[in-house]
Amino acid sequence: MTATGPRPKNRHDPRPAFRRDPGVAVLQAKFGARLAELREAALLTQEEAAEKLGVSSRHLQRVEAGKTNLTVLLLHRFGQIYGFDVEMLFSAPSP
Repeated sequence: MTATGPRPKNRHDPRPAFRRDPGVAVLQAKFGARLAELREAALLTQEEAAEKLGVSSRHLQRVEAGKTNLTVLLLHRFGQIYGFDVEMLFSAPSP
């Protein structure tokens, strides 16, 4: 057991268990693809969007490809630039 939880089964894989979960990888890929669709709908190139978001174009490429996680702050910026309300992701659906 490590200070952050159980030791990974593969001692040479430093990633937390949730990052090795194939379901998480699929979710990240779908989320990244949706962000790319929203960027394209806003008529922005990756370079233009990255500049507005305050990140490198490489980071945006990795987010859109589902290869990296993003912070809530960056998610908020996506909402501002692409025109969606991030709060809807954190609220319960209406009955």
